[in-house]
Amino acid sequence: MADILPILATTAGVVSMIGYIPQVTHLVKVKNSEGISILAWSSWFVCNVVLLIYALSIKSIPYAIVEILSCLANLTVIFLLLYSIKQSYINLRRINKRSSVPD
Repeated sequence: MADILPILATTAGVVSMIGYIPQVTHLVKVKNSEGISILAWSSWFVCNVVLLIYALSIKSIPYAIVEILSCLANLTVIFLLLYSIKQSYINLRRINKRSSVPD
């Protein structure tokens, strides 16, 4: 059983990485972050950093690689969220500027 646990942990990590694909795809294609919590993604990033430190402390290279990739995927989603929020703010300012100009 002890021999299979590292394989299962690595497999679970890879499967969880696949779970990031729909979120990243949505943010890139739709460019709309409505309903996506930056707080949640940031907390998952912090958890992944802690798990990465743990993986390094037990010298598990496969698990560390999975956690590094998870951190990168989390940062990708966070970056896309921040970019989408910034773009929404810019668009809102443009709309407000146009509507406030007297005819």
